[in-house]
Amino acid sequence: MGKYKLETKLFGEIEVSQKEIYNPGDYPIAHYESYELVLNEKEKIVDLHIFNVLTNDNIKTIEDMLNNVPQMYEEGKKAIFNGKDSNELIKYYVYFHIEELDEIHELFDVDSNDKISFEMFVEKLDLRAIAINVDKENGIDCTLDFSLQKEYSDELLVVSFNDKHEIYSITHES
Repeated sequence: MGKYKLETKLFGEIEVSQKEIYNPGDYPIAHYESYELVLNEKEKIVDLHIFNVLTNDNIKTIEDMLNNVPQMYEEGKKAIFNGKDSNELIKYYVYFHIEELDEIHELFDVDSNDKISFEMFVEKLDLRAIAINVDKENGIDCTLDFSLQKEYSDELLVVSFNDKHEIYSITHES
């Protein structure tokens, strides 16, 4: 199995190595590490996962995607915000949290959940993880996992980007 070095502006130098997977259906993990990043002028601890087979042919694409995380972060937040009127999944995610989590108003510094607006909620969503998935058939994609602080919810809004940094889906995971 090969070893590779990724040169990135945001994460610095990342050493990745291929690992054998013995169970069918498991994803080979080439890299997993938590990083302290500054995005949108705020410090964040973000997990980075790189899955599947890396080759000399796809290293530059992966570096490019990692270097564009700040722009994809902004695009992802904007897509979530703009989903207020058009995306049922985003609306469900937001209003489920506001209506069902009794203590969530504390995160927003208000005295009751009914004072939390959609916009306030989206503003509090933060990046938790970044995953690069290399798929021989479908190319390379990058997913950004957005969530509230972990002590309030482990539910994610996952924004998926193709290798041209275009959003192709937003999903909900728990």
